[in-house]
Amino acid sequence: FELYVIHAEVDGVGFLLSYLFLENNGNCGNGTRTDTITIFCKQMKLQGLNPEFLLTDKDFAQITTSQRIWVNTKIQLCRWHIKQSVEVRLASNKLSQ
Repeated sequence: FELYVIHAEVDGVGFLLSYLFLENNGNCGNGTRTDTITIFCKQMKLQGLNPEFLLTDKDFAQITTSQRIWVNTKIQLCRWHIKQSVEVRLASNKLSQ
């Protein structure tokens, strides 16, 4: 399962705007995921959502969709996910030496 969340921050407080709970059993190709995320984001745009930036965990379906729908939106990688990736990578390099 995958959870995609759109929330806004006002005065330092986060507010849920919408979410997509996507069942991904590993049998669908990336095109199916991208299509589903695209439909979700298009609906958000139709409701007037025009984000200044998007925070992602480097999910290419998310990034591709966002760049198509919100052309001027800045894509930023989540700091926690970057840190996690670096730690995992460093740990795997230590084990191989």
